[in-house]
Amino acid sequence: MNADSRWPWLGWWLGLAAAGAQALALAAFYFHRDFTSDHLYPHLFAADVLSGRYPLSGWTLSSAPYFFPDFAFATLWLAVLGGDGTVFAAYAAGYYLALAAVLGWAAARVRPEWGARAWLVGPVLVNLLLGCRELTDHARYLWWLGIPGFHGGAVLLGMVVFALWFGPLETEPPPARRWLAVGLLAVGVLSDTLLLVQFAVPLLLAFAWCARGRWRESVRARSYALTLMRAVLIAALARVVLGVAGMFVFSKVLRYAPWPSDIFAAGAQLARDVGGTLAPHGTVFVLLGVVAVGWGLWRLRQSAGAPVRRLADAGVLVSLAVTLAMPVVTVYWKNSQHARYLLPWLVLPGWWCGLNILAWREHKAADLNPRTGRVGLGLLALLFILAGGVAAGTWSWESWRWPQPPAVRELVEGLRQRGLDHGLSDYWNAHHLNQLSHGALHLNQLRPDGRTYFWNNNAFWHFDVADAGRLASPRYNFVLMTRLDPAAITARFGPPAERVMIAGEELWLYAPESAAALTKKVESDVRQRLQGRPGAARLPPEP
Repeated sequence: MNADSRWPWLGWWLGLAAAGAQALALAAFYFHRDFTSDHLYPHLFAADVLSGRYPLSGWTLSSAPYFFPDFAFATLWLAVLGGDGTVFAAYAAGYYLALAAVLGWAAARVRPEWGARAWLVGPVLVNLLLGCRELTDHARYLWWLGIPGFHGGAVLLGMVVFALWFGPLETEPPPARRWLAVGLLAVGVLSDTLLLVQFAVPLLLAFAWCARGRWRESVRARSYALTLMRAVLIAALARVVLGVAGMFVFSKVLRYAPWPSDIFAAGAQLARDVGGTLAPHGTVFVLLGVVAVGWGLWRLRQSAGAPVRRLADAGVLVSLAVTLAMPVVTVYWKNSQHARYLLPWLVLPGWWCGLNILAWREHKAADLNPRTGRVGLGLLALLFILAGGVAAGTWSWESWRWPQPPAVRELVEGLRQRGLDHGLSDYWNAHHLNQLSHGALHLNQLRPDGRTYFWNNNAFWHFDVADAGRLASPRYNFVLMTRLDPAAITARFGPPAERVMIAGEELWLYAPESAAALTKKVESDVRQRLQGRPGAARLPPEP
């Protein structure tokens, strides 16, 4: 390795270090601020895997079960670091390190003539995204991108798939790379359908566009089509096998067939959110994406660049278009919380525009003094060092650990004084208070109408663990009423013996006989849910 090639690699390593430092700073800022049950359930799944206290077959997962990379690496970090909360910061840092490396790899596949300098595209983009988070106020969406359970894993695996398959159409990737792609696509599609919709299918369409009229000669395109078909079949078979084995309950990907009026309403809501609730960050990234789409259409129309560049142009273009259309056509977009479906717009426009802005070097390299390039790399390295140093100054060990807000402490103390610890609440309070009470509370989920709610939880949690690993029935003696319908709760469980306010929360307390009847109704729902599932033999005898 000569001196000229060592400088870019030094910059690459410094860029990775800066990206990791900035990701830890993001975690220090956002871990305690954006903290809901949706953030917690991947961690709870990982805890179930490692503890073995409860059978995993009782888990109800979303249509995107996030097995890989989300749950896999959440479990790994929990095994390494323990359960003090720092796993979230570690996951975010690891995610952004991986994203920077993969974006650089994909750039090198599109621009192999740049050599080591192409790998710098990833760290530069990731550091720009993290470093400018205050400028356009997109830190929340960077946090979603970098933690498990919000489709960030699909973005990472999607870029890996792009990098594996970018190349001349007339050649085929080596067998090891093809089978690696089959494995990653299979486990990725099983884990998150958005990988298929936002990356795998758009890449297939990009191949079809670039190979039009000469499909027979386009070995890479035909090989990718076969690889994708194999991966989808494996993922579908795995889902069937899990279902037959009684492992997990998955929600539907398409929940209903939308009417045109529903699609129009979802599109109008998305437009309002982008221009209102999501502004300015939503507007900035949508405009950047529109620029990328327009530029890409022009380049494709002009047939500009080498075939591999046209493949990248088409892949990014179709991916962005599908990503924007998907939540509208499926009517998944209800409010700005569903911006998690648009996370590729955080990454792809900047990656693609960066590649094309830097392409001037291909034409100007002969006119540049070699020293100029080294000076530029030196300045870039200095910026990475400064960014990492500033980010490190905001780190706080306590900000990465589980918080216990004063309101939660007050609630725990108020219930402890009354001898209460097993209760029922809505989904948003259940995981949240179980975790932030540091084990003092045991809440399970109800729907607003009082029915037992199975969503992102393990039905076996409704039982306590007794001696020899057998499960025992608990006694629910209070209901936290936030977001629950009082009339429906009264109709199902009867009136409470007492209504109290603790820490601003209304709680209904039940006398022993009423609590026993309440528990029996909930337990009946749970037993029906777990009937025939692996591990059901550990349930206590029915009373």
